[in-house]
Amino acid sequence: GGTVVTILFEKQVSAILMGGSQAVHAEKSITVDADSTDEMFLLAATFGVTGGTAAAGGAGNILAYENAVQAHLGGQITTGGDVNITADTVIELYNVALSIAGASTAGVSGVAVVTSFQGLTEAILLAGASVDTKGKLNILANSREFITADGAGISGGGTAGVSGTVVVILNENTVLAIVQDNAAAAKPVIRASSITLNAQDDYRLIGVAASASFGATAGAGVTAIVTLADNLVAAGIGSNYAVQTNAGDVLVNALSKRDVRTYAGSVGAGGTTGVGAVIMALVVGGKL
Repeated sequence: GGTVVTILFEKQVSAILMGGSQAVHAEKSITVDADSTDEMFLLAATFGVTGGTAAAGGAGNILAYENAVQAHLGGQITTGGDVNITADTVIELYNVALSIAGASTAGVSGVAVVTSFQGLTEAILLAGASVDTKGKLNILANSREFITADGAGISGGGTAGVSGTVVVILNENTVLAIVQDNAAAAKPVIRASSITLNAQDDYRLIGVAASASFGATAGAGVTAIVTLADNLVAAGIGSNYAVQTNAGDVLVNALSKRDVRTYAGSVGAGGTTGVGAVIMALVVGGKL
């Protein structure tokens, strides 16, 4: 038996008010808000069982996800209330595969699980914009991701059992809460009662890979799990602006949280020979 499941998903959510050199005015507040929430499940199972000589089962899952959430505001902005530029992303990805094979002589099973995630969450005051508000200026970008990728291969045979499991997780995420650099000669004024720029990324990962094989003579199980995670979290006010607050503080904050847990196991049992091997590689990096 064999099963291959593939999902390729791409989405963009944008809230944009590009005033350019024009006046943008509101008696009360101005809010530019982009939000995205996704929950995706990819589940596959393969069973190959026979009373005959040999059985083979293989399962392959590929989940590729790309997401962009953008909130942009530009122009010569005046308002009597707050100015809010906010972008928020919530993502849950589940990628699970199972393969079982059994036969009177030999059983062979294989599992491959691949999860790739690329994300962008940005709240931006565009280059050259000016702000004059009696309220607060809030530029906020927040991304929360939960990813789990799990695979298991089990095989058994009257003579030999062979199983292999590979799990690969690739993650690249960017979170920005910024005022873009101003390249013009004139220096725009950003004036508010208080100014807050906050960028936050909260990333949680659980990866599990397991192989088990049993044979009267020989059993061999091999398991590999590879995780690559890279992120950029940035908050800041670009160059060539005059920044003023009337009452409160200027707060610029970038925060990255990581909770990465990977588990791998392999069992090979046989009356004569049993082999079990595990390979784990974890690379986690980022820039604040």
